[in-house]
Amino acid sequence: MEIFVGCSSSEDVDSIYLESARELGKIIALNGHTLVFDSSDKGMMDYTSIL
Repeated sequence: MEIFVGCSSSEDVDSIYLESARELGKIIALNGHTLVFDSSDKGMMDYTSIL
C-alpha cells in the first residue's frame, strides 16, 4: 500500500511533530508499505481542493 503524507516545507517545526513523523515512517516501513510524501510549497497539498 502507498500512504501519502503531506509534510511542512518549513524547518520551524516543534520537535514533538518531528519525532511523531519519524515514528509514523517507521511504522509504515515495518508493515511493508511505501511512504509517499510532499513537502514543497507547490506540491499536492496546494491542489487537493481541485481534486
